[in-house]
Amino acid sequence: YYTDPLDRALLDRFAIQLTTTGLLEEGEWSTVDQLLAEQCKPTADQAVGAFNSNSNPDSGVDANGLDEAWAALNRTVVPPEVQGLVLKLLAQLQAACSDSNEPDGFLLTDRTFVVKSIKLMKATAVLEGREHCVPQDLEVFRYLTSFRVPPAVHQALPDMISEMIRPYHAN
Repeated sequence: YYTDPLDRALLDRFAIQLTTTGLLEEGEWSTVDQLLAEQCKPTADQAVGAFNSNSNPDSGVDANGLDEAWAALNRTVVPPEVQGLVLKLLAQLQAACSDSNEPDGFLLTDRTFVVKSIKLMKATAVLEGREHCVPQDLEVFRYLTSFRVPPAVHQALPDMISEMIRPYHAN
């Protein structure tokens, strides 16, 4: 996966430096779709009790509760319909960032926007007591863009998401 760039102070520690581009940056949408499919399927291979999303947050969570939550996250499915919406949103984000002409550029990394975003969507589903993601879980992308995309794109993201999930509000 393409990762976030190193801090400039750390760059001198490496004799050889390579610059690579990520799948999102290059617009490799069929490969992004394959990677999304891999991230969207459940990965549970252990039997742990069901996670109780209604527990009192003030009482804290013990190790068993964390294990249950992790197992629930790994069992959570991102249906193909939602996966398609993620791909569409990523394409819109990439296009909006490319069109922005911001001098500082943007940082749409595969690791954050393809891998970690899916984990956040699954975590949202788990916390809401669901075993699958729904289109409204795309709202997590709002928390990923603050310093990674131009400010105008970050400010436009809620409208992009709302427009995309509007047909699903009735369901």
